[in-house]
Amino acid sequence: MIRRFLSAFMLTLAPGWALAEPIVIVASWHNLEAAKHACMRVTEADCTRERDPRSLGRSLENAVMNQMAINTRCQGVSVFREDHPEFDGRSNAAELAPQRARTHWSLFLDYYPGSETHGWTLFPYDAATGWGPFKQRVEGEGAVAQIVDQICTVVTKGGANIR
Repeated sequence: MIRRFLSAFMLTLAPGWALAEPIVIVASWHNLEAAKHACMRVTEADCTRERDPRSLGRSLENAVMNQMAINTRCQGVSVFREDHPEFDGRSNAAELAPQRARTHWSLFLDYYPGSETHGWTLFPYDAATGWGPFKQRVEGEGAVAQIVDQICTVVTKGGANIR
């Protein structure tokens, strides 16, 4: 009862605190092309095994999204994949229009051939003002589980606010 009262009281004092569910849109057009271009610069076994090195970018996306589904730090985060028109044979841009119109983060993944660690960048989009200044992007690198912890810390506002 007291907790319910305090929650209602805090919301009346600071309506901006009532945050919408965080949205992450996985940008396949970047992720798959990044893997392809990374493989063009090296002769790693993982690159040479694949007929289409873009599939390494898709595998990284799948690993990150699967880890987000089981990581409790990601609770309440909605994740959508933006198809790569050439790789997937279709575009789901129209289907994602409602999510893209809302405040969200675009997730870019950078596949590092032959490595257990990979890079990531989140770009903020605010529904009221549009894309944030480039300086507001957040980036890092790590193994898949670490990437997911870092991403979910950012999008659930578990870390610092970058201004």
